[in-house]
Order: sequence, then structure tokens, then C-alpha cells
Amino acid sequence: MGSCHPGVTPCFFRGVGPTGGVATLLIRNGTRFSEIDLKTGLHAAAATVSLEKTLTVCSLYLPTNSQVSKLSLAELFEQLPKPFLVPGDFNAHSPAWGDSRRDGRGRMLDEFTAENDFIILNSGEQTCSFGISFDLSD
Repeated sequence: MGSCHPGVTPCFFRGVGPTGGVATLLIRNGTRFSEIDLKTGLHAAAATVSLEKTLTVCSLYLPTNSQVSKLSLAELFEQLPKPFLVPGDFNAHSPAWGDSRRDGRGRMLDEFTAENDFIILNSGEQTCSFGISFDLSD
């Protein structure tokens, strides 16, 4: 599989749907990993990465106007070897991750994380990054 960014390969693109949304994982060259074949209708890509310890990372994209249930999230998370980390674009608002308001999806995600004893990792800073570029060359 070709490189998507200098020094980073391979790229996994999963969950391309009618909204055009995609979930992506970029893994640095030379890092040991194994892709996880997910059975889900959600836009998700996952791999178990071996660093000093093994960690599963699942990138998740939830399109703005798509319906997402606690059940669909639970079914996805049940497929992930522990421990796991799920970064993503959830298109939701909640004070739990630094937003000043809460919408329906944010409420559902707040409930889901509490019911499943998950931890939200956020510094409290605004999460929207429109107009910001990131340097992945390190």
C-alpha cells in the first residue's frame, strides 16, 4: 500500500458512505500493527499498534446528519481489543469536551461514556480546528 504522507504508511480508509465521510488511520513507517476488520455501518478504521505496549486505536467519524445509536457504538467497541483509544470527529456538542452547549448527540455520547465507564480525554479547549493545518512530518 502506498504512502499517504512522507514517513507515514499505510493509510486505512474505511467507512466511505453517501455523505463522503471517511475514517482514517495514519501509522508511522516501521511501527508494528495489525488492522482490525470491523463489522459496522459506522465510518471507522482500527488497528492494534505495538509500541512499548500494545494499544488498539479506532478512528471514528460520525457525519453530522447521520443517525447514531448507543447500540451501534457498543457493537463497534465490543470488536476492539483492550485497551483502546477512539479519537474522532463525532460532530457533537457537550461541555464534557469543552463545548459551551450540549446537543442531542452530545447528550447521547455523555450517557454512553458514563454507562460504559469510558473516559473523555480533552484539555477543555475548543475542539474545532477549521482553518488550522497540522505538521505530520515529525
